[in-house]
Amino acid sequence: MRKKLDDYYNSIASSYNELHGDEQQKKLEIVHELLDSDLEFNISSELILLDIGCGTGLSTDKISSTYAGLDPAIKLLNQANKTRARSLKQDGHKPEDLSPARHLGYIRGIAEALPIKEKVCDIVISITAVHNFNDISKGIQEIQRITKNRAVLTVLKQTARFNEIVEIIKKYFLVLNKRENEFDYFLYLKPLTTKI
Repeated sequence: MRKKLDDYYNSIASSYNELHGDEQQKKLEIVHELLDSDLEFNISSELILLDIGCGTGLSTDKISSTYAGLDPAIKLLNQANKTRARSLKQDGHKPEDLSPARHLGYIRGIAEALPIKEKVCDIVISITAVHNFNDISKGIQEIQRITKNRAVLTVLKQTARFNEIVEIIKKYFLVLNKRENEFDYFLYLKPLTTKI
């Protein structure tokens, strides 16, 4: 299944933003609302955010933090780098002008085997990607392992495994807030220190 998904996303990489950009931006607005509504947690540029299933990197430069993206589809990551370079140029910057601490780069990988040390990421987001994990339980467990403070995970409402995915998430995270739009159920989360 993973190879078919990667092949599909690699095949649409150059047109991904055209096909899904507006929809993704609307989802990111909800992510921002959830982060902003948390009175116990303040986002800042010193915090590290990882977007799992980052695709073309639409989210990683929209939240005021140090950020990185992870995706298994290499052509989507290549597109993310091109989009970022184009955006910097439009803003009058050269890629080397931006502090390397602000953008940690894009990583090729999968959620089930995150190449990241324990509790390194202050915030982890994964927008409409969890249902694509080969091993959903292992992927959620890995997200909990690397998350220090907060996570925003969305679950595609139409997935046949919707209820199962939400229950798996609740094994590893405390649900602080919820939202939904026509496509996704958004869970704003704090990692549990021990598994239930």
